[in-house]
Amino acid sequence: MQFGQMDPFSPVTLYRLAILDPTQVEFTFFAWTYLLDWTIGLRDVISLQGDNGTMTLLSDYLAPLHTPVSVAEFPTTLAFYQRNVVLYITGAMIALATLLLVYIGLCQGNIEAWNILELQRVGAIVWIGRPLLFVRSLTAVALLSTATLELVTVNSISYFHATQLPWYTTILGANEVTWIVAIVNDIAMAITRNFTFYFAAANSAVVWLVVVALSFNSPLHHGVTIDMQCHAVQVDFQIACSSGIVTIGYLSRMVTILGVVGGSNVFCYTIARLVLRRRLSTSAMDSIFLYA
Repeated sequence: MQFGQMDPFSPVTLYRLAILDPTQVEFTFFAWTYLLDWTIGLRDVISLQGDNGTMTLLSDYLAPLHTPVSVAEFPTTLAFYQRNVVLYITGAMIALATLLLVYIGLCQGNIEAWNILELQRVGAIVWIGRPLLFVRSLTAVALLSTATLELVTVNSISYFHATQLPWYTTILGANEVTWIVAIVNDIAMAITRNFTFYFAAANSAVVWLVVVALSFNSPLHHGVTIDMQCHAVQVDFQIACSSGIVTIGYLSRMVTILGVVGGSNVFCYTIARLVLRRRLSTSAMDSIFLYA
């Protein structure tokens, strides 16, 4: 589109040229280069709508503008801290397990073997602490509540590629949720008391199985909404546009998993209490200084 006049005395006329006009053979090569620029994002196509009609125009060449990402808006900052927490807990548990093996060797194996299975519950809670264990488990819950999208770049074209978590990642992630189960059992022990010993392991197994079944039978998929919206930040200077919304994380799935943890604890405790209430006797020693 261009305004022009044949001579200074002629009226100003609006001239338009179809980009792929078959009568303009000499312009065909340049037309395709313009379309290629539009494809790779170096030109824009806009539609101007008015009282006397509509014009669809191809813009001039737009040089790419490179600006640094604001650190405050960079989403990997939280992931960086969560990853370090996971690495710290893993290293601490390996060190704790190593000390346990050394102690077993010094005792020549004369230990209560069943106590080794309590390394996750007792050892982690005592030597690492509930807050860090909660962060590690919540990281796994967030992983299971997020669909996977990969940004693929081929030359100048970028696109999203949807993938699914490997089956072993899903199983391991569901196992990490049992850290929350251990925390809930430990805190709720003030109420569940001596019944905890009988349902704690079953509680973890139930949560693990339910989360695995939920992840495999109802996998998460990303959601995309295409809705171009533009608004003027500064008139005649800057326009900010949003092309749409891409959704990969679902709060509903996170709430569901946490609900499974709480519901399973109540369910297993109720079953244990109904089955064992006549067999268990309350200890005569009741001290707040004894570890749960």
